[in-house]
Formats: sequence, structure tokens, C-alpha cells
Amino acid sequence: MERFTPAEAAELEDVRRLDDLFSGHPRVIETIQTVLQNDDSLRQAATALDVHHSTLQERLTLLSAQLGYSPTKGRRRQCAMVASLLWRVAH
Repeated sequence: MERFTPAEAAELEDVRRLDDLFSGHPRVIETIQTVLQNDDSLRQAATALDVHHSTLQERLTLLSAQLGYSPTKGRRRQCAMVASLLWRVAH
């Protein structure tokens, strides 16, 4: 098991991408973690975030564009989960 210091976590590409997105959209981390915790049910995640499901879809589109992959599909889901956790380590 690898361990990351906050500085090391901050240097990872996906963490930097989340940082860039977070600066203009501060709810992005909460959004990605809520979506991942709700087993891809966008309606459940939208309810948990107290937003309309179309608003959540817009956030995910923005997130996908920033990361370069869909954070809700296949093995990229795990990548997004790790990136969001390491983002928290970095901050």
C-alpha cells in the first residue's frame, strides 16, 4: 500500500485537474463523491446534493471534460474515487 504526503498527492495529474476545477466550481468534490456513493443513480445523488438531476448532469459533463474521462463509467469510476480521496489528502 502506497502512502502519499499532501505534497505528493497534490502533484498527481487528476488531483491537479480537480484543483483547477475546484477553483471555479467549489462543489465539485462533494458532487463527485456523492455520485460515487450513490451507485451511479443520478437522481439519488441529485436529491442528496439538493439539485435538479439536469444540474447534476451538467456538473458531470464539466467534470468529465476536465478529467478527460467519465468518472461514473467502468474502471474510471475507481480512478475518480481515488483522485477525490487524494485531493482531500492534498488539502
